[in-house]
Amino acid sequence: MHNDKQQLAHWHWEIARFLEQCLALKLRSDAMIAPISQGVNFLGYITRPHYRLVRHRVVNNL
Repeated sequence: MHNDKQQLAHWHWEIARFLEQCLALKLRSDAMIAPISQGVNFLGYITRPHYRLVRHRVVNNL
């Protein structure tokens, strides 16, 4: 997390380069830089600044 969008873009590029060169992995092409207020989708949860939500798909699969 950072306030400067250019810094985030630089980190994204560095991470993608490291993953490709060292681990033979690639980031998904639809990855984007977005405000944290939109939430982060991670491991079946949507994490927002002050709370977490379980994704509907996870609840339905249970």
